[in-house]
Amino acid sequence: MKLFYILFFISSVVFSQEIDIPQNIVTSYNDEQNIYLFSQNEYYTIDLLNNEISKPNSFENNGFNIEDFSPIKTDSSFYFISKTGGSVLKLKENTLDRIDNSFNHKMQIGSSIFQYNNEIYRYGGYGFFSARNFIVKYDYLTNEWESLILNNSDVPKARYDNSFLLNKNNFIIIGGVSVDPLDRKNRIILNDSWQFSFKTMSWDKIASDEYFKYFSSKFFKTESRTGIIKDNKAYIYNNEDLSFNIHNISPLFLKIDRRYEIYFFNNLYHFIVTRDNKMVLMSRTEEELLGPSINLKYISKNNILNVLMTFIIFSIVSLLIVLIYQHLHYIKLSAGKLKFKNIKINLSEEEEIILQEFISNQNIVENTKVQEILDKEHYDRSNNIRRKNKLILELNSKLQYLFNNNITNYIQIQQSSFDKRYKRYFLYLENKKIIKKQKSYYIRFIYLLFLSIIFIVLWIN
Repeated sequence: MKLFYILFFISSVVFSQEIDIPQNIVTSYNDEQNIYLFSQNEYYTIDLLNNEISKPNSFENNGFNIEDFSPIKTDSSFYFISKTGGSVLKLKENTLDRIDNSFNHKMQIGSSIFQYNNEIYRYGGYGFFSARNFIVKYDYLTNEWESLILNNSDVPKARYDNSFLLNKNNFIIIGGVSVDPLDRKNRIILNDSWQFSFKTMSWDKIASDEYFKYFSSKFFKTESRTGIIKDNKAYIYNNEDLSFNIHNISPLFLKIDRRYEIYFFNNLYHFIVTRDNKMVLMSRTEEELLGPSINLKYISKNNILNVLMTFIIFSIVSLLIVLIYQHLHYIKLSAGKLKFKNIKINLSEEEEIILQEFISNQNIVENTKVQEILDKEHYDRSNNIRRKNKLILELNSKLQYLFNNNITNYIQIQQSSFDKRYKRYFLYLENKKIIKKQKSYYIRFIYLLFLSIIFIVLWIN
């Protein structure tokens, strides 16, 4: 008995999400919680929140074929936009009349028709061996289509049969088909995504990716995501984080009647299937309809930004490597000081001059040169020699302290290469190097900091 009640409850929940709909429906449209189903001379309203369908509302269609138009609802009025050209119909007082002053040019086949702030727009389209790359708006006062004036010249490639999204004040196009300008019979499948801002009246490229080639006008969407079916997989593109979520679709998805759109409301997908010779509106969660996610892929923004980010990251990493290497191997000589890692020693003026001579002569200085630097006129020769030997000994001790090594002699005596009677001093630093502390060292650090700030700003945006 308990099992019976459990099964009854489950079946009640499932079938409560299903609504039988009339067989003569030819097109549909939704706004928020309502789906509107149209036949040639009637329409029904489905309230998704209360899961109920209205009685039919009859109208006179004046001989128009409803299947040739895309319905849109603005300011409580239904408009029907020609799928191929400029014709606009309006349903007023249960009569469908043509209201536009344009002509049905059949030059915008496969265009994107949408509503923004109660205004009707359409983008792109195909006709007479060419594709459109502009957005037009229907003017309710003149009953004509007007082309939008843009604030930048960077526009996406002309296209049709693309997917699209409306996200706040942005119109986003994904994929689609273009026409080869060199061979008008050839079609180009596009792999990019662009965003048009109604605030700035300008286009910006979002990204390029091979998955965008899958996207066409046979898409479904949520608030910030759009999806397409390809090879029994669902590719869900999220414009917020530039990701693709890939699903193995459930068998139920294959039964959807694709003549009608798939709508998303209240975290459920709503769609029409034919079952037992009846048309049924069903509602399912994403996991029920699309199946579990099998892969998640993130894509980068447009190529220019991608190259810039790559360059910045490479520069930061390279500079970090250089700075770390310098910290571990470079001994920095500045005015009266010598520094290695975090240890500093003070130098006399004479010690500093001798070290500069070592730097200038590849760590080798002749004894006569050292003596010449250190000789004082008021001292005799023996005193000057003692002064020199003492300075070399003290400088060697300071280097031992700097490198924390009391065994190694860092200033060594060698025979001169040109005369064995003469000796020279060799500065033995193993794998280390003395350099004059330059401003460039700080400039590199500032450069690294500057690149890091740019990287953070671009990443946030």
